[in-house]
Amino acid sequence: MILCGGAGRRMGGRDKPLQTWQGLPLIDHILTQLPDTPLFISANRNVDEYASRGRVITDQQSDLPAHVLANLQSPLLGIYAGLCACPTQWLLVTPGDTPRLPAQWWQEMFAAIEAGAKHAVAHDTRQQQHLHLLLEVADARSSLGAFLQQNLRQVHLWLQQIEPQAVYFDDEIRNLNTLEDLAD
Repeated sequence: MILCGGAGRRMGGRDKPLQTWQGLPLIDHILTQLPDTPLFISANRNVDEYASRGRVITDQQSDLPAHVLANLQSPLLGIYAGLCACPTQWLLVTPGDTPRLPAQWWQEMFAAIEAGAKHAVAHDTRQQQHLHLLLEVADARSSLGAFLQQNLRQVHLWLQQIEPQAVYFDDEIRNLNTLEDLAD
């Protein structure tokens, strides 16, 4: 699942994954780096544009009560909606603003699961990358649903609860958050 549901505040309100970098929208760079599996795109605007690339899931397509949805803004809402829609045991998640992912990054994430981890999170040369995840759907859906119903929204706090296995990469995983970042 590619997370494309943010407000793009640091980019002047622009829909970041649709912004052009090196000749293509950011999301198209990411699509070339994903396994050939069913694709979900978490989006709350420009739905038709995203639908041309995969199945769009909005935050409202979860089983969360309306009062929770109305009071929270967090990428966790998109992840939760994806967990509700996911027909498989595992959900691979990446934000729509990270076009330079390490080669075969998703295979490394699955290797952690095969070694016994329940969930995995990417960690690059600088820090943990909270939104590059591989989640066991049933467990993550249960814990994230309870977390969101408490009106909590901080990704790192939820990750502390589920204790994902860190998967270390030698390459930096960099989000392109500003118009200046797109010029690089």
